[in-house]
Amino acid sequence: MTYRFSDEVNNSTTLLEDARLQVDEMVASIPVSSKVSLKVVHEENMFAEFKFLGLIGLLLVFMILASVFESLTAPIVMLFSVPLAAIGSLLALVLTGNSLLNFNTFIGFLILLGVVVNNGILLIDYSRQLRREGFNHSRALMYAGISRIRPITITAITTIIAMLPLAMGKSEYVGVLGAPFAITVVGGLSFSTLLTLVFMPTFAFGMDSALNWIRSLHIGLRLLIVLSWIGGNALVYFYSDSSFAWQLLYGVLIISGVPAVVYFIKSSLRMANAGLVGQDEEVNITIRNLVKVYDRDSRFIREFKSRRNKQKQIEEAKQFSRKKFIKQFVWQLPLLGFAIYYTWWYLDSEIWGMLFTIFNFFLFMRLFDDWFLTPVKDQDGNGRRTLRFRRMIRLFYPLAGMVLYVLRWDELPLAIIVGALWYLL
Repeated sequence: MTYRFSDEVNNSTTLLEDARLQVDEMVASIPVSSKVSLKVVHEENMFAEFKFLGLIGLLLVFMILASVFESLTAPIVMLFSVPLAAIGSLLALVLTGNSLLNFNTFIGFLILLGVVVNNGILLIDYSRQLRREGFNHSRALMYAGISRIRPITITAITTIIAMLPLAMGKSEYVGVLGAPFAITVVGGLSFSTLLTLVFMPTFAFGMDSALNWIRSLHIGLRLLIVLSWIGGNALVYFYSDSSFAWQLLYGVLIISGVPAVVYFIKSSLRMANAGLVGQDEEVNITIRNLVKVYDRDSRFIREFKSRRNKQKQIEEAKQFSRKKFIKQFVWQLPLLGFAIYYTWWYLDSEIWGMLFTIFNFFLFMRLFDDWFLTPVKDQDGNGRRTLRFRRMIRLFYPLAGMVLYVLRWDELPLAIIVGALWYLL
């Protein structure tokens, strides 16, 4: 059995407490058998204000971006990183075993609203500049992604690294209050940064194409789409008893589904009315410069191999300098020592221990190349012993790392699975 108070009672703390007291007294006065128990559970909507603050934050960010870029579509594309950040924060909190309904979690998410949008601003703003210079939309997005991947990743990595100590704090105060906040920021920013570079250009191009298609429709169809949007969202808002997340999902489905249905109906009618070639009608087929290349790699594979070959040329062209080596050694050696201490002596979490074990492998291989591989190549042009030693490290480090992981955290099944995947990949 459920009950609901009026909006006047819900908006007043005093009236709400009096109403709940009257409900408790009324239920207590009901005569029931000794074998039956009645219990009143009052809904505590403690996070309603956080939901309101989140919506206000989104609205303010949208208004600022709309005024700066003088567009209504560009801010929507930039705010597309917010749901990606929410997914990343949710996954990070679940994997680390933290509570989802936590005040510090909500505070971290409110901060994410303004942080994750920066990646979209860097990407979309540069693509708009390229379009003003004459680039088409797809080419502008590709060039913007290539040119802005470095500043986007650097700004995200610096924030993530600064939050990691707080996210993995072990003291009672830090673990209870600071860790959920930092994990929310780290998870959301990491997930959003990785997927923003892939999904945001796709979403921007798709949204621009969809809007151009809607603008090309007859005025009656455009009016029908807008009215369907307004009516569907109004029905969801006023008559749906689902949570806010489900209402938001329904709204997204309505906004994307209505044009999809219109497009499907128009395509079906066009195909149904299309005329076939007559039986006695002549058909002329002209083939020009038909070339088929067998066993050719896809475009992604070709660009990946091209980048890898270019990276090899840059590595081979490096010249060993003792002064440069000392400058690198001064900060790289303490970094490696701190990573080893942090992983095997400080961390208590099995998940973080596994992640940092893998991270230490890539860190050590990078430092090994800077310390030994480049000087040897520069001196004798061969470096076969160093390369052989490097292969031995790549072969035995996963085994040694998993053994140390089992000794430190006693997680043999996870170590076997990760070690097997490590060798296979």
